[in-house]
Amino acid sequence: MLPERDRELLTAYVDGELTARQRKHVTKLLQKSPEARILLERLQSDSKTLKALSKPTLELDLSQKVLSQIDQRGITVKPTGALYMPPPGGTFPAWVGVTVVAGTVATLGLVSYAVFLVLLR
Repeated sequence: MLPERDRELLTAYVDGELTARQRKHVTKLLQKSPEARILLERLQSDSKTLKALSKPTLELDLSQKVLSQIDQRGITVKPTGALYMPPPGGTFPAWVGVTVVAGTVATLGLVSYAVFLVLLR
């Protein structure tokens, strides 16, 4: 069985997404490994079959219906990504939660220690 890295490289090779260095590695791999050559043939065949498939066309265009439902229901989409900032108020930074949990654990530890000290005397 080929390592995952080699399988990924062969897949990228079929897709034409390799750097020159990676292509060189794949060339050496194909020279040495019959298993790699078989996998490459399968990947190329699958790629050719997929490219030959006709693109389906939809009988109905539902986009306007979906957009109107979103508008009627008042659904809003929250932005995502690195620039997204949560709305102010009602949220705490992560360090606040971590601090509260750490303080609670420390307090429970100290109380437990004190109780056992008293009970073991």
